[in-house]
Amino acid sequence: MISPQNRHRNIYSKHIVIAGKEMARGLSRDLAREKAQKKTVSQKGNKETALTPAQRQERDAKALIEKKLLKETKKEEDIKTGKITEQEIKQEEEKKQRLREKQRMSAFASNNPLLAKTLQQGK
Repeated sequence: MISPQNRHRNIYSKHIVIAGKEMARGLSRDLAREKAQKKTVSQKGNKETALTPAQRQERDAKALIEKKLLKETKKEEDIKTGKITEQEIKQEEEKKQRLREKQRMSAFASNNPLLAKTLQQGK
């Protein structure tokens, strides 16, 4: 039978056993730090980290322009084939504009709620 002193010692041991290896408590912190360091080293292989902010901005601007052109050509094709009409496009753009305005006001209101409230009452 295990005496109360030995049982207490076993429960509150200063050593942790992981994968068959006995190690001190502080060592687990060191192992976690090494693991995180390996993870960051593997992420540094990403090509996008080598770009400067100006280069990244230029790349993003080109991507947005290409995306906009593709959207416009798709709209033109849909109009030619009769999938959508000019009126439907106009309604969709008005709806998007209202949503943008609502989002803009929401952001403004979150930054300055009192001023936003007085502006809403003035309308």
